[in-house]
Amino acid sequence: MRISNEQDLLQSIVLGTTAETVELEFKKDLGGYSAPNKEEKQLGMVEFARDISAFANTRGGCLVIGVDERREQRASVAVAFNPFTDAEVDARIAWMNDALKNYCVPWTFSNEMRRVGVPGGGYIIAVNVEPSVRAIMVWQNERIECLVRNDHGKVRLNPDELVRRIMETSRAAYLELRKVATSDRQQDRVDLVPGVYSWHKTNGYSPTDMRVFMRFVDDDIIELCLPDHHNNCVVVPMPYIKTAWRTVDNRIGIGLFVRVVIAAGAPLKLEPF
Repeated sequence: MRISNEQDLLQSIVLGTTAETVELEFKKDLGGYSAPNKEEKQLGMVEFARDISAFANTRGGCLVIGVDERREQRASVAVAFNPFTDAEVDARIAWMNDALKNYCVPWTFSNEMRRVGVPGGGYIIAVNVEPSVRAIMVWQNERIECLVRNDHGKVRLNPDELVRRIMETSRAAYLELRKVATSDRQQDRVDLVPGVYSWHKTNGYSPTDMRVFMRFVDDDIIELCLPDHHNNCVVVPMPYIKTAWRTVDNRIGIGLFVRVVIAAGAPLKLEPF
């Protein structure tokens, strides 16, 4: 999800219809920006840092400031634009940059604050955030926290979850797979680089011409399918993906921490190397 201009905005947000998601959030204005005292302004900056870091720690996305919303069942739906002037946009962008520098650790993760024109004049602010391989923390009053997003907003990781997040190596491969496969995600199946080997007790491993397809089940799972095998699909959780790349002939390759075992008359299965 990325909004860089008015066309992106109108395609991404249909007033009265578009609801917030894991990758999209609306705000009428910045909480705490117009607060009358320093303490409330500081709390507003911390909350903004929490919002943006949660995007970075999940799948990235866009925080759109200048959108009125209403609550419908379990989701907030955009209902109107609440545009700012040029000067108001400049002041808010400076405030947001200060918030990230003061409260995010590290604060140098990839994000972009864009003024985007709206029909009828004025601007909204789109804060586009790239997913971060590193965990982005929020620091306040000697307390540090790490947040992620889900369908209901942002949640704090508990200490065990945070340790697993810091130690895991699969997130980099997961983000790389999302990156290289972006244009292919609308397809039902993605044709992978050949990489199936057969085993013979005399000759060892040798390459075959067997084709392999990949299908995205959801954001945490892919499915590998071999059309020539009768029990031809196996589910692969994202943590099993070691690396991903796109070849010069525009095909996707993936490397796994496990191997897919193919045996005559038996379902595909995953095994450790």
